[in-house]
Amino acid sequence: MSNGYGHDGGLTTPWLATRLGVQPSVVEGRRRAGELLGLRREGERDYWYPAWQWDADGAPRPVVSRMIQVAREHGISNDRLGELLVRKSGMTSGRRVLDDLIEGRDEAVLAAVRSAAP
Repeated sequence: MSNGYGHDGGLTTPWLATRLGVQPSVVEGRRRAGELLGLRREGERDYWYPAWQWDADGAPRPVVSRMIQVAREHGISNDRLGELLVRKSGMTSGRRVLDDLIEGRDEAVLAAVRSAAP
């Protein structure tokens, strides 16, 4: 089942907390601080943390916190940011902003977030 944010992998707050070996409140604190992107899926109570936030070694990608900060500075909600990531990154390209994020094109990601400001 697709989650609507371009990737099926991810964990809820309790599962992520277990995986990280911390209390769920620590995960929530990191989300509120803008270190992790937690999204609400329709009909679910817990936040969902997409797997693309972490690199191959399990560390959060540095661009994630920068992306969240830029989104907040420009009045973009987390849900809107999730939608933005699956949007095409160019007029003629089939690439998504999420593809740029995964491939390390941080400046392209941040530029896309800035351009989506209301």
